[in-house]
Parts: sequence; structure tokens; C-alpha cells
Amino acid sequence: MEYPQLITKTRTELEEFLSNAIPQQQTNTELLLDAMRYSVLGGGKRLRGIITIAICRLLGGEDANCFPTASAIEIIHAYSLVHDDLPAMDNDDYRRGKLSTHKKYGEDMGILAGDALLTYAFWIIASKTKDKSIVPQLVEDVSFFSGLGGMVAGQVNDIKNENKEISFELLNYIHRHKTGALISLAAKCGATCAKASESRVKSLESFGAKIGLAFQIMDDILDVTSTSEKMGKKVGKDSDKGKNTYPKFLGVEESRKHAEKLISEAKELILDIPNAGFLEYLADYVVNREN
Repeated sequence: MEYPQLITKTRTELEEFLSNAIPQQQTNTELLLDAMRYSVLGGGKRLRGIITIAICRLLGGEDANCFPTASAIEIIHAYSLVHDDLPAMDNDDYRRGKLSTHKKYGEDMGILAGDALLTYAFWIIASKTKDKSIVPQLVEDVSFFSGLGGMVAGQVNDIKNENKEISFELLNYIHRHKTGALISLAAKCGATCAKASESRVKSLESFGAKIGLAFQIMDDILDVTSTSEKMGKKVGKDSDKGKNTYPKFLGVEESRKHAEKLISEAKELILDIPNAGFLEYLADYVVNREN
């Protein structure tokens, strides 16, 4: 199977799992479930979940061990976008070409749907993972990388430093945490789900960290160079809000070169893994995408 078709196949499998994991009807929570499903099942690249599944399968792991965590990471990503779009954060009316969750359901439901998604993600890991022996490590990593040790810490620094002059070191911290952390997490969890060696888990975590940083750099670039039609959301908002970005520090071309360098370094980390072509393709996809 060609790699683009493999991405499509894996995405379809993941979305089927996600759809089955979140109920459609339940007494007294119909509106909440509707908002949750709208937030999670409204499209997206599913890159994080695909990375988890691809690594687990490559290393000989079972789908029954990686699909719950892959889904949980996608759900956490979805919750973060729901909250990002709120007026108190980035104040975006559209996401992936559709109304943001809070614009469709109201700000109260936007907040509560995000809260419910975050907690539900951990329930899926704990209840759906076949091999319960790996659950503690997965919960430890997912909770740390998605919160104080990763995404939320990055978002705090991103928001609090709008319209401020910051160091390049802090810019890297923001990018590595607010976006890179979940992609690094996805790679690490894929290896954990396959019960890989500690050294393999660490190298794949580093692989994910590099492509995760490159992913955010490309997001910065696309916000400058792409269109709202291609992105499915407003572009140019980074400069409008005074955000600190790689193009602001380095310019578009140097930023692109830096992202490509990170991808090259990431691929070097998986040279010793047999048949890792799909992972290399996913790494290249990060810098070749148009949205």
C-alpha cells in the first residue's frame, strides 16, 4: 500500500474507533455528547494518533493496546482547540471550515465540552487498553505532556507573551511545549504500547519532539503564506495578536530551512528501525503539508 493510502486507511480506522468511543445518546447528557462529538469528529489530520498507531504496529505491538491511547491523544488535542477558540483565548469563530464549538453551542458548552473531553480521554486509556500493565505509564505520560510538562505550559507562555519582546530561547520553549509536546507524546506512547525497550522509547520520543517543533514552525509559516480557504480558519491572526513566531524571528525562508533541518534530524533517529519508511513519510508530511 502506498503511504498516502496508508495514512487514509489509518485515519479511517482511528475515526471509527473515536466515533464508537464517544456515545451518541445518554440520559441527561445529549447536548454535552453532541458538543463533544462535534469537537472531535469534525475532521483534522489525525497526525498524532496516526503516529502512535504507526509506531506501535511497526514495533510489533497490538492495535488493542495503541488505539485507546491514540484516540485519547486526539481527544486531548480536540479539547485544546475548543478552549483555544474561546473569546478569552484566540477568539476564533471557525475551525476546519466550520463554526467553532463555542460559536455553535455557546461559550458555556465550549468550556464544559472541553472539560469533559480531557477527563474522558483518560477514561478511554484506563478502560479500553487491553494490556493493563502499560496503563500506568501511559497515564503518567499523557497527563504530564498534555499539562504542566507540555501543552498547557506552552500555551500559557504563548498567551502571556503576546505583544512582548522575548528571547529566541523562550520562543523555542513555547513551540516545543504548546504543539511539539503532544506529537512527542504520540511517538513515545506508540513505543510504550508496543512494550519497546527504554532506549527505543526515548529515541522515538525525541523523534516526535523534532517533528512536533517542525509542525509548529510550519503552522507559523502557513499563517503568513496560506489562505483562509486552505486552512479552514482565519490566517494572519498570529501577527494580529502580536504572537511570537519563527517567521517573526527568522523570516519565512529561514524558518522553513530550520523546519526541514529538524525533519532531517528526526529521520536520523529512526535509521536503525527496519521498514520505517512510513515514519519517514510522516515526518516529511509535516513540512510538505498545505494546511
